[in-house]
Amino acid sequence: MDTFQRKLKLGLMVDSYTIPAWAHYAIERCVQSGCAEIKLLIVNAGNRHRHEGCPSSPLAYRLLSRVDGRVFRREMDPFLPREITSFPAQIPSMEVMPIRSRFFCALDGSTICKIRKYDLDVLVQIGFSCLNIAGLAASRYGTWYYRHSDDTLAPNYLPGFWEVINNHPETGTSLRAAGGSLNFSGALCRSWYSTYPLSPSRNRSYYFWAAASLLPRQIEMLHQIGECRYLQEVRKSNANCHAGTSHNYGVPSNLRSLLLFAKIFARSFGAVAQRMVYKDTWYLLFDVGSGSRRDYGNFRVMMPPEDRFWADPMVIRSGDKYFIFIEELLYKDKKGHISVIEMDCEGNWKSPVPILRTKNHLSYPLVFQWEDTYYMIPESQNANAIDLYECESFPFVWHFKMHLMNHVKAVDTTLFHYANRWWLFTAMADPAAAHPQVELFLYYADDFRTAQWHPHHQNPIVSDARKARPAGRIFMDNGRIYRPSQDCTTMYGYGFDMNEVKILTETEYQETTVESVRPHWGKKMLAMHTYANDNDLTVIDAFTRRPRFLLRRPEGNPAGPRS
Repeated sequence: MDTFQRKLKLGLMVDSYTIPAWAHYAIERCVQSGCAEIKLLIVNAGNRHRHEGCPSSPLAYRLLSRVDGRVFRREMDPFLPREITSFPAQIPSMEVMPIRSRFFCALDGSTICKIRKYDLDVLVQIGFSCLNIAGLAASRYGTWYYRHSDDTLAPNYLPGFWEVINNHPETGTSLRAAGGSLNFSGALCRSWYSTYPLSPSRNRSYYFWAAASLLPRQIEMLHQIGECRYLQEVRKSNANCHAGTSHNYGVPSNLRSLLLFAKIFARSFGAVAQRMVYKDTWYLLFDVGSGSRRDYGNFRVMMPPEDRFWADPMVIRSGDKYFIFIEELLYKDKKGHISVIEMDCEGNWKSPVPILRTKNHLSYPLVFQWEDTYYMIPESQNANAIDLYECESFPFVWHFKMHLMNHVKAVDTTLFHYANRWWLFTAMADPAAAHPQVELFLYYADDFRTAQWHPHHQNPIVSDARKARPAGRIFMDNGRIYRPSQDCTTMYGYGFDMNEVKILTETEYQETTVESVRPHWGKKMLAMHTYANDNDLTVIDAFTRRPRFLLRRPEGNPAGPRS
């Protein structure tokens, strides 16, 4: 079958008539997409399932997890129970008793025969932990299930816990399949999220919400492109993945739980003490006159005054001057605004001049010229919109033009004109409770001054916190397209990559990383996350921590502001 003229028929395997909020969101979105309908509910009659997925968890682990959950509680809890009966249609259900062995459980032959009568396309496994589904041939495209850990590692029975304990930069999740006519067992898709280092509970909350979107996206893709193309895409995404390791990430004993949580709490106290002693400071580094050559170790430093930081540089050359647009944030205001720094061709610069303030925090001022007019798209995710500003008098006077998108939690929006189309790259949270730096979405339109943007067929085009979030203007060099991206895993804005865009069409997107820049070459430099270039001026930003009571400049070759 090339494409589907009907809705896909889903069966749900659950432990009870209530499921976690994240799973309810995933199933509800499948139904609301118009691509699928629920035909059968299979309930585990032998369920003794608990919240953590391990009924025999030691007491110390359960108590400390509860404390962690209360301290780092988020408003949208992905594990709140939701009733399956809240779905609009009446769903046929059957309660089954799995046959248990020492390590696994299975369904008997008569139960499987009953399931087959519903002619299901996909069985979605939400509950039934330890079920042996390898030979469960009860649906056309197999049984689909989440694996809430990096599927290139050994199974993790405490999702999000060991990644925090081991201070792993990212936490992985995959949607997997077993059995069915796809003749495929493995990952249908993968995503990697920034690990929240201070709390397993908060870490789980972030990535379970983000992972909820994987199931409805794959259901929609299978419905839209058909079995043949879908299988090709799945196999392509698995081509470069390596086999798992043999590490055992089991449930810690009482004594080990105490030691491990003590390690996390010590890390939290250290983070609090660090904030009391140091100020987080973003500053700028620049090089003028070297063209496209980038020897970051020779860049000169532009250090902000002690009461603020400068970040997110964007460079525009006008006449014989450069204008560096930045986010400027005064610590006392706790809210960023957009300022501009004027620089001559010798690298002499003037103090920043504020040019745009709103009631919301502003950053990442993407500035570009089109038809003799300058435009700006600052990041304004607190306003839940992507806004366009037009320049009245360059570079100081700007006015609001229009909303490009509304009701979106988007960061670092970047426009690019190519092949008679405008391409809008933006990192978005899907759903809103997820991290926005995890996934990159692409839209296109004939004109950028519109609210009618068409979503790209492959959205999200990147689902990886290591390289999803934009890190500056997309540019062409010797006929090749390059997209700077941020690595947000080790810490926010830890470094940036240069990705060569190999394919950019309305139906396909492909990029390859050709350069990675990390803060290993600068003393006291801890991160760097934006790249800007125009003609002979290159500017990047970098992160350091300055003592609150004894302030020092990072080493470098400072060039002070010109009066």
